[in-house]
Amino acid sequence: MKIGLARCLLTVRFLIWFPIAFYGLPSTAQVDTSYIKEVNTYIKMVDSLAHAGKLETGISEGTITQTAARIIYNIKQSKNDTTWDSKVIGGFSIEPTFKGDTVFKILYHDNADNNIYETYYFRDKQLVCSMVRLEADGIGTVLYSGAEYYKNGKIVYVKSPNSAAPDRYRARVSFSWRESGIRYYEQFGRGFN
Repeated sequence: MKIGLARCLLTVRFLIWFPIAFYGLPSTAQVDTSYIKEVNTYIKMVDSLAHAGKLETGISEGTITQTAARIIYNIKQSKNDTTWDSKVIGGFSIEPTFKGDTVFKILYHDNADNNIYETYYFRDKQLVCSMVRLEADGIGTVLYSGAEYYKNGKIVYVKSPNSAAPDRYRARVSFSWRESGIRYYEQFGRGFN
């Protein structure tokens, strides 16, 4: 009786662990690593060509202001008096990298409440990769970094070495990177297409 039970337990363990050991754990998405390597090679090529001056770079800059209402109750007139105050809290730049009528890369940077760098890479007028990096002001310490890879308009791989942004900074990196990249392309690629 003990041998039969032991053999049964071994068989059950074998049936459970053999597929995992042989095939690996099931995943919700299969990553095409050759495609990711191909996109990374393309990114290095674009950055190298830009650094060597073989691609053109434009720039659009501006300030980021914060507007607040100051409401003071006016006793004599029994009403609120509202004044609006604006103050500059940072700046931004948007830098498209292009050659002729082809946009290869768009870099967005702003320094309101830390430095955020959003880099979008395009191939054949399609977004292939978005990278977002959040750095502490002045010291360059990386608070968050991540990347999304796209194929045929869909996310195929997400790389997030810092896993999740600390709660304090989550709002700065919690947006649709894909939609943002497409919006910048529509703004800055319009003159090229």
